[in-house]
Amino acid sequence: EKVMDSLFAFLQPDRAFIMIRNEKTGAMEPRAVRFFGSQEEAEIAISQTIVDRCLQEQVSLLVSDALSDMRFRASESVVVQRIRSAICAPMICRGEVMGVIYLDTKSRPSVYDREELELATGIANQTALGILNLRLMQRMIEQRTHEREMEIAKEIQMRLLPRSATGQAISNYF
Repeated sequence: EKVMDSLFAFLQPDRAFIMIRNEKTGAMEPRAVRFFGSQEEAEIAISQTIVDRCLQEQVSLLVSDALSDMRFRASESVVVQRIRSAICAPMICRGEVMGVIYLDTKSRPSVYDREELELATGIANQTALGILNLRLMQRMIEQRTHEREMEIAKEIQMRLLPRSATGQAISNYF
């Protein structure tokens, strides 16, 4: 939510999407979606052409007027969705693409310039770092949980071993 708040406060898109790469499948999955004002769409649709190019080249893309931009004007998603201006920034940390931030406007061309692109790229980089930290923390918690479960299993096994006359478990029973 804080990332979306920042995007809308500083860049004022009509729509913004944050998609994060699933670690297991590699697929991009929408994690946050926001529309300006009361706009709502039955189907969440973005320009896959813009997103794919951003991910393939691993660079942020600025599209000032998508309908006249040679790179995208033949794209069905751009035409159908009437996208005018867009920014797509990959979330990259330690050389790994963690996801993408995508925002666009449908009403106004040339809304974004190099300054907004750099801001979106900075937000994407910080978001990628946050995702990496969260994943590392999750792995650490999983590892600690596994270690604790192994310690409990060891304690249970020790209780099941036969006892010597002194009450100590005989660990080399077999």
